Parts: sequence; structure tokens; C-alpha cells
Amino acid sequence: MHYKYQTSNYKINFKNSLRGVDYFKEGFLLKCKNTQNKVGFSDYSSLDIKTLKYSILDFKNSKSDQAKQSVKFSIQDLKFGEKKEKLFCDNFSINNHYLISDISNFSFSSLDNLWDKGYRSLKIKITEDADLLNSFFLNLIKNTKNNFLLRLDFNSSFDLKFLYSFLDNLVSILKNSSLNIEFLEDPLPYNYESWIQLYNRYKYPLAIDLEWNNFLLQNTSQNTLQNNVQSSTAPINKDLAFSVIVLKPAVQDVDLVLKKYHNKNIKFVLTHYMDHGVGRFFSLLCLNNLISIYDKKIFLDAGLNSFPVIGDGVNLDKYFTNDSSLLKLKKSIYCVSEIFNHSILEWSDL
Repeated sequence: MHYKYQTSNYKINFKNSLRGVDYFKEGFLLKCKNTQNKVGFSDYSSLDIKTLKYSILDFKNSKSDQAKQSVKFSIQDLKFGEKKEKLFCDNFSINNHYLISDISNFSFSSLDNLWDKGYRSLKIKITEDADLLNSFFLNLIKNTKNNFLLRLDFNSSFDLKFLYSFLDNLVSILKNSSLNIEFLEDPLPYNYESWIQLYNRYKYPLAIDLEWNNFLLQNTSQNTLQNNVQSSTAPINKDLAFSVIVLKPAVQDVDLVLKKYHNKNIKFVLTHYMDHGVGRFFSLLCLNNLISIYDKKIFLDAGLNSFPVIGDGVNLDKYFTNDSSLLKLKKSIYCVSEIFNHSILEWSDL
């Protein structure tokens, strides 16, 4: 079927800083229209409009998963509008981690309240400031006796020298505390030898975010893969050097990854892309679809709670409870156009 496409540019600001820096994101909303004037919407959280155009003209040969996801989601939404069926199962609910995006501006007095709200995993953005890190973790153990799991996110920004120094100190700090490491996310750019060396030294599970690593999960030896085990985080997969995959539906075809790796001793964490509310909505929808297909035990707490933004005009709180770790559907949704007012936006032909 032939479709016409339009875009509307946006800039959203975040009320919370990221590693001490004010953060904003620019991109485009994509509108897809068919010959019957039915429309569908998606988010393209990038300014690379040329790649988006190319992906529309030659979808099959496009090498941009992000652009392809945007095109695919817009067409899906158009079909949602035609079918007029509920997009989420009535009992849809997921648990989420709590994101500490700026360790220099965290209220330690909130820890007991976070635990009471059901948060069990804290995702912590790691900075290069060793003194700040030391102070943060010392204060963390002083201010809680709860058994939080820590997800340390390095964004592939460090080397082994820094990691050894930081983790040696952290091991000492956390000793005899109530806190445990759930996993280290992207401790450094993916390299099997370095990652396995890091794992062997600390025995902390390692997680890979495919956004930051150009590692394609395609050449894994089938005969060395272990079977799933009933634990919150599977033991390290020696063939891959990590046991958790962090997926962002905005920039990855999560269906393909799950189809190939759901039974290979890997756990999955779905997160948003810190993108427009339309994009975050599709991430929720992806997880809703995946947990209807696969064993829910392979999914760890997600990173899909909404967060304070200015400028996207989307009110997900109207449709989901969002005052605790548990994000739960409270009102049925039939298509994306319900969650924002697209008629007030300026649209340009693509």
C-alpha cells in the first residue's frame, strides 16, 4: 500500500539533570497517511532526517534500525486506528527500576519511600568523578537497610583502569551492607576478552545495551549456550560475556532479538530512549506484546516509568498509574492519536 509521510519537529526538556548536565532531546514525530486518509504516528528521536527519508524509500535496505522502527511503528498505528481494538491486555502491569540520573543531586532521605513504593532496583548513572562516587555510595549504605539491587550504568565511557579502581573501592564499601550489585551495564565498549576479564575478577553480571555497542548477536556457538535457570539474573553466558541485554524499542527491532535469544540464558530489560512520549508509549506496547509471547521470568524490572519532561504534550499518566515501581494500565487505548493532540502541531511533507 502507498503511504504519504509528514514530520513535525520537537524539542523536549528534562526537569532532572543527567550526570549533572541539563538535558534535552530534539527529533521528529512521523505521521503516516494512506489513500483513505487514515493516519498513524510514531516518534523519530533524531535530527537525521535524510536517513528517515531513505528508510521510507528503501525500507528493506536501510541500515538504520531507529529509522526503520519509526516507519514500522507509524504504519502499525495506522492499522491500530482501523481495527479499533484494545492495544494492551486489561491486566497489563510491569515493575520498573528507579533511575538516579544525577548522583550529585539525589535525596538519600527518599530511599525508604522508594522501597515502600515497590522499587527494588536502582539504576545509577556512573560519573568519572571518583570522589563524588565514593561519597554517593557511602551515603547510600548509611541511609538504607533495604535490600536494593544496584544497576550501574557506565554508558561504555570508561576503561579497565578506571573500572578496577572504582569497583575495588565499591566492593569494600558494599561489604556487609544490605545492597547488592544486580549488574554492570556497558562497563566499557564491548570486547569479549575485556568483559570476561572484568567478570572473572568481580563475578558481577554484565549487561549490554545495544545502543552503545555495535555488537551484533549473530555468531554465537549454539552448543555452548546454557539453559535458562530460575534466578533473577542468569549466570554469565561464557559464549557472550554478558547475561543481560538492555533493549530500547525506539532504536532496535526487539522482536528479532527476543526470537533468537529468549531461550539462551539471557535476561532482558526494556527501557525507553528518553524520547518523546509517543516513543515511550511504543516501548510500553512492545513489552506488552513480548510478555504475551515469552516467559515473563526472562524480563527483569523495566525502565519504562514516565519521567518529568517539558514540551511533548503527552499525558501517559491519564492511561497508566505512575506513582510507584508498578506501572499499570488504568484506561484502554486504541491508537496513538489518543495520547496527544496532533492537530495543533505543524506538519511538513517528507
